[in-house]
Amino acid sequence: LVQGISLFMTILIIFIAMYDIKSNVVEPLAQLLDAAKQAGQGKLDARVYYQSDDELGLLGTTFNHMAEELSKTYTDLENRVQKKTAQLRYTNESLQLLYEATRRFNRDEDICRRLMPVMQKLEEVIPVGPVRVTLCEPNQRSSYRTLTTQSLERPADCANQACNDCLVTRMDNKIHDTLSIPIQTREAYFGEFEVEFGPDSPPNNEQIRLLTTLVENLGTVLSLELKAEKEQQMSLMEERAVIARELHDSLAQSLSYLKMQVSRLQILRNKQASEEQIDDVTNELKEGLNNAYRQLRELLTTFRLTLDQPGLKPALEATIKEFSERLNIDIGLKYGLRHQSLSPNEEVHVLQLVREALANVVKHSEASDVSVRVMQPNGEVEVSIEDNGIGLPDDKDLTNHYGLVIMRDRASTLNGNLSVQNRSEGGVQVLMRFHPKQR
Repeated sequence: LVQGISLFMTILIIFIAMYDIKSNVVEPLAQLLDAAKQAGQGKLDARVYYQSDDELGLLGTTFNHMAEELSKTYTDLENRVQKKTAQLRYTNESLQLLYEATRRFNRDEDICRRLMPVMQKLEEVIPVGPVRVTLCEPNQRSSYRTLTTQSLERPADCANQACNDCLVTRMDNKIHDTLSIPIQTREAYFGEFEVEFGPDSPPNNEQIRLLTTLVENLGTVLSLELKAEKEQQMSLMEERAVIARELHDSLAQSLSYLKMQVSRLQILRNKQASEEQIDDVTNELKEGLNNAYRQLRELLTTFRLTLDQPGLKPALEATIKEFSERLNIDIGLKYGLRHQSLSPNEEVHVLQLVREALANVVKHSEASDVSVRVMQPNGEVEVSIEDNGIGLPDDKDLTNHYGLVIMRDRASTLNGNLSVQNRSEGGVQVLMRFHPKQR
């Protein structure tokens, strides 16, 4: 009986111990293992529900605290990543907007076609709208053009009746605040760039910087267009001044000379002078008319060359080709001027001097070899025309020769020196030196 009772008590104690081990050791360890596996898979919401004052209970509490802290850290990292992603997306959209704006602003189109797509894209990037641009004459407050992204009717100054980008079906009557940024540079004021936004969603500092950069780009483009327009006007005025100077220095003097000869002829006729004197004046009139016609033809040819092919070198090449055909020889050209070394007025004088010298070669030299050299050693421009013809006669006074007088006048106008002399190996050299004005 004692042995039976002892065996029964032993078996009972064993079952109680096994149950206690399962409840207090095996199941908590299984929960910890399962929670660790879930945490390893990224499921940080897994928890251990075993609570006790023993070591396993302390381990479960520590694991739950660790999982909660990891979850908070992971959530915070996700939020920060989302914020950075949104910030990068906004930065990318802002850069894309600035690139698109710069590309459109520099197009040769109506200002509405350039601005309207940028204004609409701005409303997508920044929660603002409508956007309105008021353009004024430079440095004036009176506006001449107003562009807006929300308009019920077509503007009166609309240049494209097929465009409906700015038209909307109905207006937004919500209360808005307005941010106005002046479109200006150091040189001029061009108008205002206005954006409207809700009172509860004002633009932040980054958005204001984007708006400021966009408006600065617009102001820079308008300033460059204004400068280009002024430069074009100045170029036109300078070209007209060159034409007027050429007419005054050549054709006007010839006409004045002809006018004096006509007056002289009238005086001789009133005095009933001899036929020989009248014939002399008539011959001088004929020569003067021929010179005036030649000068007019030279001027027309020069200005056609200057307008059709900008720059001195193309005009010289066309002149060399023309006189090569007239002489039936190849005229050599050596050109060594730096880019934009001469002003338009200086280019015309150099070209006219070369044409005058080559015209003299055609008329008088009987040359078989002609060369033109336009160089710039040490900052001084040298224009040389050489030939191997018969040269200048020693017994003829060339001081008052009409062509040489014109060439000397051109050299004097450029504050330069002109020399016309025979070459030792035969022929004539026409050499002009002058210091060009700094452009």
